[in-house]
Amino acid sequence: MIPPSVAFNIALSSATEDYAGLHELVWELNSRFQSESLATKYEAACGALRTLLRGRYISLYERDANQLSSNPAEIPEDKQQEVLCNPVSWYPEYGGREVLFAATEYGQAEYEKQTDA
Repeated sequence: MIPPSVAFNIALSSATEDYAGLHELVWELNSRFQSESLATKYEAACGALRTLLRGRYISLYERDANQLSSNPAEIPEDKQQEVLCNPVSWYPEYGGREVLFAATEYGQAEYEKQTDA
């Protein structure tokens, strides 16, 4: 089992560094919880991102994977759960698109509070 608080903290940390791909969160969990199943890692990652989205700590974005220097477009709130539930959103790239997450100003401030404590 991956503790939800650990997955939450890993995801928030990744979000504060830069845009992070959904797949990168799974990779990070894989490196820390090697004995857990892949399904468990996806569940933990998805649960953490849902919690972060509900709390407005992060936003979801999409960009053209062939133009990495382009600014990602924010995914509307009413589409975010659909995107998280779509397995291809968790691929490094699919059909030339990549799904990313990044901290909001609020999420950045909350992360800084946690790390300063």
